[in-house]
Amino acid sequence: MTSPPSAPTGDLLVVDDNRVNRLLLGRALEQLGHTVTFAENGREALAALERRRADLILLDIDNGPEPFTRPSNATLYDRAGLDLLRHALKEKGCVLLWSGFQSESFEAAARDAGFSVARRVVANGPRPDLDHHIYVLRVN
Repeated sequence: MTSPPSAPTGDLLVVDDNRVNRLLLGRALEQLGHTVTFAENGREALAALERRRADLILLDIDNGPEPFTRPSNATLYDRAGLDLLRHALKEKGCVLLWSGFQSESFEAAARDAGFSVARRVVANGPRPDLDHHIYVLRVN
């Protein structure tokens, strides 16, 4: 009897400003066979991406690209940061970014940097102002 094929694994970068979230998510992903690199903020993420390319970059810092961006994370959302994210992705890789709101200026900047942009809304109760927005960025 042959074993079932194993699920694909990859090189992942988890960027989360919450240490517990980083550890829980990272352990779960590692148990699935992924190689996980961690970063606490945008500066650490960009430094990690200069050393290693990723199949998937998971970003959950601040409340999205604006208006509450911390200075240590702002470099991820400007054109230079988006260019670095694009070049750091392996073929068929993507960036998943959590945001507390829609940002048309971020969407435009990501498109200008060579990404296709999809946004999914996850309802968070009866108030639409509390919805979560998940951005999926893929290289065009």
